[in-house]
This record gives sequence, structure tokens and C-alpha cells, in this order.
Amino acid sequence: MNAPSPAADHPSLFGVLAARARHATDTRLVADAAIGTSLAAAILGFRPALWVLAMPAVVVAAYGAWGIADREVAGRAPGMPRVALGVARAAALVAGLIAALGFLFGALGALLGNWIL
Repeated sequence: MNAPSPAADHPSLFGVLAARARHATDTRLVADAAIGTSLAAAILGFRPALWVLAMPAVVVAAYGAWGIADREVAGRAPGMPRVALGVARAAALVAGLIAALGFLFGALGALLGNWIL
């Protein structure tokens, strides 16, 4: 009898987000991508100094784009090329991670200010 692995009991953040994106409707994923992109563009267009506030919108847009690309990869026939969709999925993942880290470090920098320890 096989015991369940510890990873099965505690899913990762990526696993939870991937499962959520895979169960979301197409309309929801397109809305996430469109609204996130529009909001980030508006913030960066009107107030570039507030770039940190645009990063969560980029994360939402990347989530929507990743979900769309993942759904398209899953829906392709086995013999059809998947390279472009795989690249799009990887690009959305990287963009989302960079935006999340940018927000984290930007917000941390704004909160700490010019502290010298």
C-alpha cells in the first residue's frame, strides 16, 4: 500500500493557482488579462512614479494570460505544435513572478524608507 506523499497534503501556491485557472471560465481568464493589462497601463501612463502599484495588476494579467495559454495547450491535438503556446505560458509565468517580486521589494523599500541599521 502506497502512502500519500507530503506534497499531496500541502499543495504549493503554484499548484493552487494552476488548479484555479484551469477551472475558471474563458470569460474570467480573458477579463483578468484585459483588466490587469488596462489597469497597469493606466497607472504607468498617468503616474510612472507609482510603478509599485501597477505590479499587482501585472500579476493578474499574467495569471489570465497563463490560464488562456494553458487551456489552449490542453485543448490541442497530440500532433499539433505546442511550442508557441508553451513559450507564451512560460512568458506569462516569468512576468507574473517578476511583477510579484517587484511589488514585494518595492513595497518593502517604500515601507522601510531610508533606515540605516
